[in-house]
Amino acid sequence: MLDTNIKALLPTIISDTMATLSALTNAPDEMTLPITLAVANFAAQAMFNVNPMQWRPCSVSEFFVVLTPSGGMKTSISSLLLDGIRDFEREQETENAQAMIDYKIKVKQFNKAIEDEAKNPTGINPKEPVRPKGSRYRVEKATVNGLINTLASVPFAGLFSSDAGEFFNSHSFQSSDKSMEMVATLSKAWSGEMIDRVTGIEENNVRLHNRRFNMLVLLQQELAGFLNNSQYKDQGFTNRMLITQCELFAKRAADFSEAGQLETQRLEQTLKPFNRRVYELLDDVDHKQSKARMQHLMIPGATAAMRIAAANVPVNAPPNELVLDAITFSSEDGAAKIMEEFCNEMGKESQNPKYSEYANFMSRAYEHACRLAATLAIFDKQDVIKAEYAMAGVELTRYFIEQRMNLSVDGSVKINPIVEAGNALLKWLAKQPNNEATKGHCSQSGPAIYKKMEASERLRVIQDLDARECIEIVERGVEEGKKATTYVKAIVSK
Repeated sequence: MLDTNIKALLPTIISDTMATLSALTNAPDEMTLPITLAVANFAAQAMFNVNPMQWRPCSVSEFFVVLTPSGGMKTSISSLLLDGIRDFEREQETENAQAMIDYKIKVKQFNKAIEDEAKNPTGINPKEPVRPKGSRYRVEKATVNGLINTLASVPFAGLFSSDAGEFFNSHSFQSSDKSMEMVATLSKAWSGEMIDRVTGIEENNVRLHNRRFNMLVLLQQELAGFLNNSQYKDQGFTNRMLITQCELFAKRAADFSEAGQLETQRLEQTLKPFNRRVYELLDDVDHKQSKARMQHLMIPGATAAMRIAAANVPVNAPPNELVLDAITFSSEDGAAKIMEEFCNEMGKESQNPKYSEYANFMSRAYEHACRLAATLAIFDKQDVIKAEYAMAGVELTRYFIEQRMNLSVDGSVKINPIVEAGNALLKWLAKQPNNEATKGHCSQSGPAIYKKMEASERLRVIQDLDARECIEIVERGVEEGKKATTYVKAIVSK
């Protein structure tokens, strides 16, 4: 469960969307947070780079992985936040259909001009037409070649798989050589590095610069053995992932009454601002690209010809280019200070024996924080990383570190200590008179795992049980004018 203080740092549009997903499905934060962040990150990744200040500007793209048992409503929940992407892709398909017709006509004209030039040389070489951008920005599974071909046709893309077992058990992972090729390609895509494909056929060779690629995969826990693959760890693939573990949760009770259906419709309507924001950001990429290009051309030292060329480029003219020219996102002084402190903290903690198993992930924690902070700011329509976004990025990264430490290296999931203590406390409460006890009595005489916890951890156990509607928090004594006593009462199913 995400701490309420961290939720308070999130942009309202993000926290409201998470709350609506939970209201519609009963899904916990471990499901709603990465899904919401992944879709927001997909829309934000093409707009800006982020400046970590420790090294050169980098992409904001992220890889999110949710481990959840079968029956965890993976597809149902993730599909609720894909409307904005679907609308964008449908418009791109319409535009691309006509552009492809024009392109094919120009290709025929080009080939004819080549033949004419060969027969009657004029010294003027025909100009080869530029292939228009594609319309597929989202894939569910792909081979290495399929992934490269997708990024060869669009400047940014995402892998969204609600049943990622199909991906990790696909052709690309059937042998060590193939899987390492896929992992290397995905790692380069996350880092924004050049992706190079060389084959024996010249026209199939590809060299891709500055593409953007993010990922959201929802995967059954028993299929997550790749987390223990030493080759993947050496490649750094698993350290590029932000992983959460979601326990199986009780679905929202069906309500087919008129009032129940109206409430469902009302909740679904509240997701529209999020989906609309996704569409707006995606639709605005070409405009931002033109603006970025003009800003680069108008820098001091640009030649007169460059300035004239820039002045003649309409700001709203969509460039038919696949190489992103993203503007680098900057940070306010307060945000930079927060990031500096977290960067230094992670440098020290990576040497802490407590984190020895996770040292490589810890070494990337600062970069994850930068990418998350920038994603939140971009999605919240800001043009700079403010202190609240920096703090949110830092605290979210701490949350993902905690989630990572609750996973065993073989891909199976350790019992979350908060959940384990909560389950033990419920069993203990069931044996108490009226299934209840004061909070103080719980701390003094409750189950050992709960008693040994710090006060802050015990509070999280209570918050988690309350969020799961396993307990009631009851205040007594106020009516007698006394200091209120807080009771924890287990909710017993009838």
